[in-house]
Amino acid sequence: MPEDDREGIFIGYLSFGANGLVDNDKDGFFTLYDAPTVSTKGECYNFSDLYKKYGLEPYGALQSFGGKGSALNKKGISNYGNQTYNPEKGTLVYNGIERYGIAIGPMLQNPECDLSGAIDPIEMAYGTCVDIKIQVEDKTYYIPAIIVDVKAHSAPTGIFQTGVPFTGGYENTGRTGAIIEWYVTKEQNGNNISVGLNKYNSNSSIIIYRDEVLK
Repeated sequence: MPEDDREGIFIGYLSFGANGLVDNDKDGFFTLYDAPTVSTKGECYNFSDLYKKYGLEPYGALQSFGGKGSALNKKGISNYGNQTYNPEKGTLVYNGIERYGIAIGPMLQNPECDLSGAIDPIEMAYGTCVDIKIQVEDKTYYIPAIIVDVKAHSAPTGIFQTGVPFTGGYENTGRTGAIIEWYVTKEQNGNNISVGLNKYNSNSSIIIYRDEVLK
């Protein structure tokens, strides 16, 4: 659960290349806060613990991007506050904070999820708020995010991107080993300059606030 009882304040942006902090969004992308952005307590899943549990080597927990073509999954119970999704920023606003749209495996969102077939959108509770915790220059920061889709090609664990769908069949999306899939990229001259998060494996985690849902 979060180690700080107060809600975080905005500190800056994660620089392109994820090498440090910058003051403006011309030089960086993801917003960073100095403490969890939701006041309620959440469940914390450490990335290195997950890789160790399943006997996997960390290889880019945050290094999977959905791209600008990604759309919100509205097959569940959430209309996301009837907000219009911004494909350039990839964010939705909850309680005054812009949160980046992400997809995660069903077992992180619902540990009781039935993995025997297609994932029921109701089980995913799309719109659930999360914080992604990373360490930059030996300091801890939090990236506000919100679950907008499921990693349906994360069989058999329901956590890591394997390219294998729960409905059977062949691998068709590629194996990246990522835990978080962002739903936006930042591009410059045709190059993705929002990459660099693959370095955050050992000391990073996701905090899921199940009672904080944008409906």
